[in-house]
Amino acid sequence: SVTPSTGSWTAPNWAIGSLANGASATLTVVAKVKATGVYANTVTVSGNETDPTPGNNTDTSTPNAVPLADISILKTDNKANYTAGQTVTYSITVKNNGPSEAADVKVTDDLPTGISAALMTWSGNGATATGAMNNIIKSLANGASVIYTVVINVPSNYSGNLVNTATAVSTTKDPELTNNTSTDTNTAEPLANLVTTKTLKVASQTNYIPGDEVVYLIKVVNNGPSDALNVSIVDNAPVGTTISKWTATATGFQPVKTSGTGNLNETIAVIPNGAVLTYEVTVKTPANHTSTFRNLVSVTSPTPDNIPNVIINPDPSCPSCVVSPFVEPIFRVDLSMIKRSEIHPIGLGYQFKYTLEVKNNSEFDATGVIASDVLPSGISYVSHQTSNGTANYTSTSRALDWNIGVLKSGATATLTLTVTADRIGWIINSATVKGNETDPNTSNNSSTDNKEVLNFKIPNVITPNGDGKNDTFRIEGLELYPENNIIIFNRWGNEVYHSNGSYQHNWSGEGLNAGTYYYLLKVKDPKGNWNAHKGYITLLNNN
Repeated sequence: SVTPSTGSWTAPNWAIGSLANGASATLTVVAKVKATGVYANTVTVSGNETDPTPGNNTDTSTPNAVPLADISILKTDNKANYTAGQTVTYSITVKNNGPSEAADVKVTDDLPTGISAALMTWSGNGATATGAMNNIIKSLANGASVIYTVVINVPSNYSGNLVNTATAVSTTKDPELTNNTSTDTNTAEPLANLVTTKTLKVASQTNYIPGDEVVYLIKVVNNGPSDALNVSIVDNAPVGTTISKWTATATGFQPVKTSGTGNLNETIAVIPNGAVLTYEVTVKTPANHTSTFRNLVSVTSPTPDNIPNVIINPDPSCPSCVVSPFVEPIFRVDLSMIKRSEIHPIGLGYQFKYTLEVKNNSEFDATGVIASDVLPSGISYVSHQTSNGTANYTSTSRALDWNIGVLKSGATATLTLTVTADRIGWIINSATVKGNETDPNTSNNSSTDNKEVLNFKIPNVITPNGDGKNDTFRIEGLELYPENNIIIFNRWGNEVYHSNGSYQHNWSGEGLNAGTYYYLLKVKDPKGNWNAHKGYITLLNNN
């Protein structure tokens, strides 16, 4: 703008008009400084009259130009929080707000506290580097901007506020210094995805034998991105059992305590991102344990978890607990079988009894108890009686199947089997027993009885010499047939002896000569029939 104190201005001329002796006039010119070029300004004055000193009618002013450039910087990641273990990306905008061009703008971004050089990268103004930023913008025009990108890989164990400050200064004078620094502050928002699994050490195990051990594996994996702090691990023994021991191993860190006994109740100060913690837990079952059970483990941390475990078939007592598969008891039940026949002699055609005795020798009830007796040839089934359960005889298979069912701990079941002896000689008869449960001693599950069915054993010679050996005509097995009689004849057919009722094994040939005699023995069998047996008997050394 141009403002005259008197006269008028029509560029480039200032018409002052008359100027009295000793008076002065002023023209005020306000000009915009060029970014480049000549800054000298010349003015010439003239009038109608002759000027005796024209040398002072022209004057040139060359001002000293001082450029000004308002440099501003803004740094932001457009977030209020950060998560340890993840990256934070900042945008840094350096702008020249003028009015002059800025020269040699130095842009710096120092490493935040706790962040090493290797964890920070930046790019902008045609450069890329790792570590703290120190970059020069040689020239930044009025109104122009340069944008930088800074990426920080935050360690998984980082805590506290993440504070990052960037600064931009120029060799060109800056009229406003309050906007040359920009700080971005993020508060910590850690996340630790803890994944817990609990399995049986032997994956195929679905049963246990009371008194045995069941071994579990607890695996805790921190999938990050942050470290998990103060992780509580609680594993209590299933009801009725005890944890006899546990061990801990890990990858990615070293547990403070690596073994123990009793319930597991440990707090781990830090499980780093990517670390794996494994417990082997041994559960001891009592010998009388009868329950199906599974094992629960609770794993918690105050560090937030954005992907909590999905619990399949949770336990009502602890819905958030990780559960193991169920294991069912396999009871060990020692069943024994004793089979015996009557001890008195048995003759052909007579009935006699077997006793089958099944006993539960264990601490647990036996279920599905079945005894079997297949009758051998030489005997015939007559009847049976049982103290427990039911029995059925099948004539085609000659099998007697005895369904006892449940046999209580320590109890005994008895079956009495009546048979008929069909032939003479030894009758070998076996019976077996089994149940649903595992039998730890199968050697006593079968029992065999040897029974001799007697017939007559009629000697063909006697020596009645008073030595107590073979002195009388003794017929073995005759006592099986209490109704009998015997007649003895000499060679001429004369009767020399006739028993008076049942024969008492007392004929010694007294008063008779040595020689050969003939006997006729008649016996009444169990069916009421009389049977005759005859032959010769030799009498020797008769005195």
